[in-house]
Parts: sequence; structure tokens; C-alpha cells
Amino acid sequence: MKVNNILSIESEKAVLSCLMKNTKYAKNTINILEEDDFKCKENLIVFLTLKKLIIKGKKIDIPLITEKIRKRKENKTIGIKYLIDIYNYNCFESNLPKYIRIIKRYRYIKSMLINLKSINNSIKTGEIKKGLIYSKLMKCIVNIRKISKKTSKDIKEQVGNIYKYILNKRKPVIYKTGFYKLDKILSGILPGELIIVAGRPATGKTSFCINILNYNSIKKKNTVFFFSLEMSATQLIIKLIGLIAKIDTRIINNKGLNKKEINKVIKILKIIRNSNIYIYDSIFTSTLDIYNYVIKRIIPKERNIIIIDYIQLIKITSTYGNRSIDISEVSSYLKSISKELNIPIIIISQLNRQVEQRVNKTPILSDLRESGSLEQDADKIIFLSKDYFNTSNNNKEKIKIVIGKNRNGPTGTIELNFIKNHNKFVDV
Repeated sequence: MKVNNILSIESEKAVLSCLMKNTKYAKNTINILEEDDFKCKENLIVFLTLKKLIIKGKKIDIPLITEKIRKRKENKTIGIKYLIDIYNYNCFESNLPKYIRIIKRYRYIKSMLINLKSINNSIKTGEIKKGLIYSKLMKCIVNIRKISKKTSKDIKEQVGNIYKYILNKRKPVIYKTGFYKLDKILSGILPGELIIVAGRPATGKTSFCINILNYNSIKKKNTVFFFSLEMSATQLIIKLIGLIAKIDTRIINNKGLNKKEINKVIKILKIIRNSNIYIYDSIFTSTLDIYNYVIKRIIPKERNIIIIDYIQLIKITSTYGNRSIDISEVSSYLKSISKELNIPIIIISQLNRQVEQRVNKTPILSDLRESGSLEQDADKIIFLSKDYFNTSNNNKEKIKIVIGKNRNGPTGTIELNFIKNHNKFVDV
């Protein structure tokens, strides 16, 4: 199949015809469709012209469209006959969502074919670039998800879904961090959400997420996938033991446990072994590795959650060479994975150096390291901050938790106590 043959001129004309005849669904349609969806140049020009008129609130008629198109420099073939043919095209307005889905489907198929062709060419020449292949395959996976998903919903269907949701007595699936005040502000964590946990060094970001791991896996019996890209699985489990057993992890590491503590640790190891915790600690981890690891083990009807420590260590599989663009791609893929699998993903992120140059060290959204897309893709952003000059109690610190973004709720600030030798956060 040739790439240039993957298009549906008929569906493109049907969409344009519906827009010209009835503006009832016009605003929704122009927000869904993009320039890349149109493969016929003439149809694209007509669409862009209609889009401008719809945005300005103009009434659509053929003389007005003809005049606007005549002024476009790129137009050489579109005349009044072409527009009349589109207007009289045999289609039904009730099928508009189906026409849009067909156009989108051809776009995603073409994108997949281009990416697979690139992989094929790479293999044929013998220059097998693992990063390039990973990147192209991940794009194909994302496109497959988009093909299987409805592009748009009729307003009646949307209202119907909300009606069913309100009348349904079953409680919606909501995940929690285990911290009362924080969960109250966040209103919990929903399936499909992307949550960023960020902070300066030594604020306890990893320990904070281990606390979330403990609450969800040991206490709530949820399945937790923990991708530890900096710390080994052994180190992570030792931190979890210290948290549950309230034993200083330094004693565990130094094998300085007494008999009572050893028996306590053995009991906790049995609890951890029987829990639904999956720890992946390869340092060469890409978004595709994350997806493949989870998809093979996930049980759809169970409650699942993914934690990644941390995003800057995820292996970049693109060929852009621009760190900001690379992180944007990783962030976009992770958001796609969370929506496809309908599970929340919590990502730890570093901050950039700008925060060190300010008098007030409390993190803000622009401090997220290397990419503004983290702020855009995330549904919730949690910053951890502490007073570095307060050394009154080296073992117990007050950590300020700043909710910098909360897509469906308020932002705010709370405090938690961090007991360092136990890796334990507790409500103040």
C-alpha cells in the first residue's frame, strides 16, 4: 500500500458539505479536525476558509466562501463549480461523527505506515538504531489507541453518560495518597490522570512516593507498578521495610538488627511478597519498556497504579537531539499510556536551577526541569519543599506540600512531618 493512497476524499467532502449546510455542529467539528487530517489540498483550503468564517460567526453561503477562497494565494484550482459539488455532495448530517472518524483513521494509518517504513528501511540498510525503532514503534502504539477510540460524541450521548453516572449508586474509582489533608484538596486521584511529584534535592520525593506505594499496595491491596530508574529494587524494598517496621534503614543496611527486629522484618517481607507490587529497576528504561511491562501484567478489572522515579532518567528514544522536545515526547507518551490503560501514573521530576537563584525557594510550575509540557500534560502537580536552614531536629523535618496544579479542583499548601530514618511521612 502506497502512503499517498491512504486518504478518503469522499469523507473529507462529506464533512465539508455538512459544515456548509448546517453550522449546528460547526464549532465542535473545527475543534476536532486539524490541518493534517486533510490529504486533499483543495479540501484543506475549503476547510481552513470555513473555519475562519465559523470562528468569526459568519453565516455560510457559497458566494462568501468563493470570495474568500479567491483571495488565498495557494488556490489555483478551486472555483464555484467545485464548491457547488461539495455543497450538493450526497451525505447525511447525522453521519458527521462517522465521517470525522474515517478521516482521522486514515491519518493515523498513514502515520503508522510512514513510521513502519522508516523502521523497515533502517533494518534493510543494516543501521539498526534502537532509539529510532523504539520511538517509531511507540508512535504506532499511540496511533492504534487513537484509531480504536471514538473521535467525538453526540451531545445526547454525553448527557446520557452523565445522567447514568449521577444515578449510579456505585462509588467511582478514586485512588488516594494516604495523607488526609492532601487527599481532601486533591479530591483523590482519578484513573487516567498524570501526577507530577517534584522538589529540590533531599526533600524526600522518592520516600513520599514509597509512602503512596505502601498505602495503595499494603493497606488498600491495589496493584502498584514502581519503575525505579535510580535506585535498585533491593534498596527500594529496604526503604519500604523501614517505613512499615519503623526501623532505621541504616541499621538494616549495616546488618545491625537484633533478634526482635529480624523477626519483625521477616514478617514484613512475607507481607510484601504476597502483595501486588511490581518493581522494575533497569536503568535503560524507555516509555515502550514501561508500556510493555505493564500491559503484560495488568489485570483490567483490578485497581492499578504506576509510579516512576524519575522522568529525567527515562531513556529518550527520539532523534530530536533537543532535551526539551525529548521530555515533551516522553510526557505525552506517558499521558497516552495512562488514558489508554485508564490508570493513574505518578512521576517524580527534578526541578531546574532557576529555583536556586531565587530568595524564595518554594517551587513554582515554571521550575519543572527541561520541559513546559510536563505542566501542560499533568493533571495534578505536587511540589515538596523544606526549610534547609532549620536543623532543630535532623531526624524529623517539616515538609511543605504545595499543590501547584489541580485540574479539577483547588490548589493549596499543607505540611507533613518527614521522619527521615523511617522514610515515613505523616500528617501534621
